[in-house]
Amino acid sequence: MKLKDIIYPTYVEWSEKQLGLISEIENNYNPRKGMISVSITNRIFDGRHRYLILFNKFGGDYKVIVRKIFFSKRIYNTIIWLIIPLLLIISFILNTQEKTLNENN
Repeated sequence: MKLKDIIYPTYVEWSEKQLGLISEIENNYNPRKGMISVSITNRIFDGRHRYLILFNKFGGDYKVIVRKIFFSKRIYNTIIWLIIPLLLIISFILNTQEKTLNENN
């Protein structure tokens, strides 16, 4: 995918460690070590710093291998923080009811 086709955030914070990786990524970018992940709408999911480094060095027509993620962070967070706890609660309730039924018989 061409870098110019990827939708990136307007603001990215840089740590000292990330700043130290700029030359390594510019000279030896390897998608197997850290692939840029994008949503189905081509919005960056992971790899914003790699994207910006490559875009500034090579321009928007530079092609990179990306990983398509077919769910958003919102869906992921919903699954982790809402659906899984609900499943655990339902499982507990059903297990408790089963024990009660077995004790009554």
